[in-house]
Amino acid sequence: MDLVLNKNYVFKRNKIGRIGIIDVGSNSVRLVVFDGFSRSPAYFFNEKVLCCLGKGSDQKKKLNSWGKMEAIKAIKRFIAITKKMNLTELVGVATAAVRNATDGEAFVRKVYEETNLLLHVASGAEEAELSANGVLLGWPNASGLVCDIGGGSLEVSNLIDGKVGFCETSPLGVLSLSEFKGTLLQLNDFIKNSVESFCSSLEVPRSNLYLVGGSFRAFAKLDIARVNYPLKVLHEYKIESSQAQETANWILNHDITMLSELSGSSKEQLALLPMAARVLLHLIAKLKPNDILFSSYGLREGILFYQMPGRIKGLDPLIEACRYQEKSSARFPGFGEKLFNWIKPIFSNLGEGDLRLYHAACLLHDTTWKAHPDYRAEMSFETVTRTNLGGIDHEGRIFLALALMSRYKKMSISKKLEGPLRILGKIRTDEAIILGRAMRLGAMVSGTSTVNLRKCKLSIKDRVVYLTLRKRAADLAAGTVERRLKALADGMNRKYSIQIVA
Repeated sequence: MDLVLNKNYVFKRNKIGRIGIIDVGSNSVRLVVFDGFSRSPAYFFNEKVLCCLGKGSDQKKKLNSWGKMEAIKAIKRFIAITKKMNLTELVGVATAAVRNATDGEAFVRKVYEETNLLLHVASGAEEAELSANGVLLGWPNASGLVCDIGGGSLEVSNLIDGKVGFCETSPLGVLSLSEFKGTLLQLNDFIKNSVESFCSSLEVPRSNLYLVGGSFRAFAKLDIARVNYPLKVLHEYKIESSQAQETANWILNHDITMLSELSGSSKEQLALLPMAARVLLHLIAKLKPNDILFSSYGLREGILFYQMPGRIKGLDPLIEACRYQEKSSARFPGFGEKLFNWIKPIFSNLGEGDLRLYHAACLLHDTTWKAHPDYRAEMSFETVTRTNLGGIDHEGRIFLALALMSRYKKMSISKKLEGPLRILGKIRTDEAIILGRAMRLGAMVSGTSTVNLRKCKLSIKDRVVYLTLRKRAADLAAGTVERRLKALADGMNRKYSIQIVA
């Protein structure tokens, strides 16, 4: 598929810095600024204004008059503030409300006349493909059905092993559904028939269901609160169909005031959530997915990913995100890579999946050094379990967080950690602590100097963990180094030895 966005607005790939995207949707207008064109882009700025541009448009076939004024005001503000952000690119994209309205073209012209911003109006299929590309930004090899729910429409796309296939749009937007004229039974029939319609075009059964959009994120937030899930991260939050059905019915049986108090979201943000819950119930009934996964990445991230050169798309989003954090926050950027290669010999039995987690941990091992020494361990845990990371599930987040916590101090399982560690399990908890001790030893013996790290070697043989140093570097083994080595060996249920060689 050849996207209109790609034909009409191509990023200047030889000079990519901060990229701003103004997303004009049916319910809100949002500005997101990404700090660079990397495989795992950092969010520099993010602001949303509720404009309700599509309110009443299904009946009138025109954009909401008040919404048009508010949308233009929001766009003007966004352009004004981005002038001080040194952007190299600013993209404007409009979706269902503008696409379907009889005065949509006139609105686009009005925006251009008043702001000099050209809004590219994505077709339904294009919007679906962009949302799918957003999911791929976080899940490189994702397979399943992507459903992006907005105010005016529901975009559906089929992912097979990281490739975008079938793309379609349906009228199941939460704002449109809220204005449905008919009984509750008729509304449910309309949703059911719409789901049946686009599902009939699917070529293969779906194994996973990826949910995108503000209403689905609000759903995930409430599910987390309802079941008292120990992590508050929405991205890659995964639940079974039965749990999603329970939460959907629970939402439909509680008033917005209670839901607002529980989630901390405003009543305005949750007003359309019951419609999203109804749509999800019908999706589950039809598709019977194995897992339901929530994505914080969608259309805006998809615009970036779609235009990424292949060499960037092929990079690991987790490792690239960690490299970015190391570069921006560590005392000695680049040491993490050396540390990873230094500890690898004692973890030679690891598979590729585990090795990338160990690699990520080493890149992040010193990124909280500015915190007070008494709180570095806790801050490491909090940062990793909440920061923007793609390509990692919640179990992986907890593994990284615990490893980094162990890198700074001897672990004691506090009540605060009990919930996260239940997700991780005893075996993985022990492995994370051992990794933390290995990183702590490497940082301690070298003083986080790559030169010093090259003067010593970590190895394992015959159930003994060896720290081998050259004779001229023997002084590096003084102080607490032996204690750190013993702690590592004890965790691995092995003996330890310090060797000095010529």
